[in-house]
Order: sequence, then structure tokens, then C-alpha cells
Amino acid sequence: MSAIDARPHRGYRNPALPLAGWVAAFGDWRRTRAAEAELARLPDHVLDDIGLIRSDISRAVRQGRR
Repeated sequence: MSAIDARPHRGYRNPALPLAGWVAAFGDWRRTRAAEAELARLPDHVLDDIGLIRSDISRAVRQGRR
């Protein structure tokens, strides 16, 4: 009698993997938007203290300070 192989066949793809990618991307997008909104609420003199101008907020959040 042969043993039963419980492993999936070679062509098996987990259907939840693409959904997990979308969920992760959505979480990243929300965190990015929250960080941009938080920086946008700061007054100009505080942004100047940390070396940013208002037009650089989006770039600084997405790429970091350079």
C-alpha cells in the first residue's frame, strides 16, 4: 500500500498570496498618507527646524531625507 502524499501538486498556488500583497500595499499607502498628513499639519517654522519645506513633504516621506 502506498503512502498518501498530502503535499500540493507542483502547479499549486495559494490564492491568498495576491490578496496578501494588496493588503500589504494598502497598509503601506495608508501609513504614507498618514505621515504626509502629520507633517502637513506642522507650522512652517517647525518644518524649517527639521530641514523641510512644505513642497518637500511628499518626497521626504516616500524617499527619506537626502
